[in-house]
Amino acid sequence: MIRLLIENVLITQLDDHIHLVVRFRAGTVKELDIQKGEKSYETWRTPDVALEIIRTSLDNFISASEIAELLNSKDLKTGKNLPYTTFSKNL
Repeated sequence: MIRLLIENVLITQLDDHIHLVVRFRAGTVKELDIQKGEKSYETWRTPDVALEIIRTSLDNFISASEIAELLNSKDLKTGKNLPYTTFSKNL
């Protein structure tokens, strides 16, 4: 049904957004700019604050379980919004 209304669509991918030009059969042209979302790995990334605590703690020879307790006491979460454990994949 929509094919009866739209003549063509031009999609241009830019660095920070996608530009669309939609040409309707009636002659109307609509331009849209859509912001790109974050890449999935960016949404799962361990917060920089947690990484700095981990680096500092490892320099001071603190165990993984103590690091996990320290991060949890500061209410920090993993990149997937989970509490830290000794077996956290993000740790």
